[in-house]
Amino acid sequence: MASQEEIDTLVERLRLCVQAYDCSNQTLLSNEDYNQMVEQLRLWDPTNVFFTEHQSPQPREIEHSEPILVPNRALSRDSLKQFINLSEQTAKETGMDTPTFRATIKIDGMAAKDHNDILVTRRSGRTGWVVTHIFDLGVVPIGGRNQGIGEIVMSQSYFDTHLSDLFCHPRNVVVICVNAPTLRKEVKQALKAKAIHFMPYSKLAHWTGSGAELLANIQTIYDDLRGNLDYPLHGLRIEVEDPRIKEKLGNPTGYYRWQLDCPYMECFDSPIAGKRICFTGKMQQMRDDMETNARELGATVTVVSESLDYLVVGERASQSKIDKANKYGATVLTEVEYRTLISQ
Repeated sequence: MASQEEIDTLVERLRLCVQAYDCSNQTLLSNEDYNQMVEQLRLWDPTNVFFTEHQSPQPREIEHSEPILVPNRALSRDSLKQFINLSEQTAKETGMDTPTFRATIKIDGMAAKDHNDILVTRRSGRTGWVVTHIFDLGVVPIGGRNQGIGEIVMSQSYFDTHLSDLFCHPRNVVVICVNAPTLRKEVKQALKAKAIHFMPYSKLAHWTGSGAELLANIQTIYDDLRGNLDYPLHGLRIEVEDPRIKEKLGNPTGYYRWQLDCPYMECFDSPIAGKRICFTGKMQQMRDDMETNARELGATVTVVSESLDYLVVGERASQSKIDKANKYGATVLTEVEYRTLISQ
């Protein structure tokens, strides 16, 4: 029979392993060694409080009744125009009415589907993990159970007040709630405060209208829909309403062509939104600051390649990069010309 000191030492080692995983997904032991330690504790002290803390069961993977695929993304107004034009052209070619579009706020949580009393994460889109147990932990199903596709998400105000010093994003807390073998006290407190929800998209406000109306009013639509929602948000989700057009558009590339995410609404009308930019040479402004600003305006900072849109050149710029950019058809700008572009 082990002494109390030996039991306490083993429990402390197990908790350190769990804490390392919860905080940073770092594993201190192999699964085999960890499981051996758990079984040793069970042999020594089968009623130890550690086992009551060990709440999450091993997840079970099942196939979705219908795939939950990721939509394409529109980083600029031009990308949205292309999506609308494709949808309208598809409707015209098949003799259907001009499509109506539906816009809903995109919540930044963990995607899942609650159906037939089973909650399943999106995971690959074809299969997902059964995580129904989180309702027993205290996750609140907004609007009740079996409401279809939605997000497991945390209250933004609760996160800002209680957890922002411990975690980078509310989604990190959700991941721990869903996946961790034990729950940190801060997560337990959030569950007790009913601050973690399953929010079905069917229960969110939505807008419907034509493609022309969507393009003309998208920023207003976004502002109206987000209202006072107390969740981390990630732009708008746009989809075609007519199921016949959806079926015709399909998902030939593994993405739904009838659905589109517009994640960065704050910079949707930026002149460099969705563009690929490279900076070279010495700039008047700090290079890091310019790159950060470009990302905030919706651009991707990258290297010179065939997909480059803009090369911004400073003093003593690399001539080889300039030559490559010209070869690939990118626009070469001075720092002054670039500043003029982004101020439009």
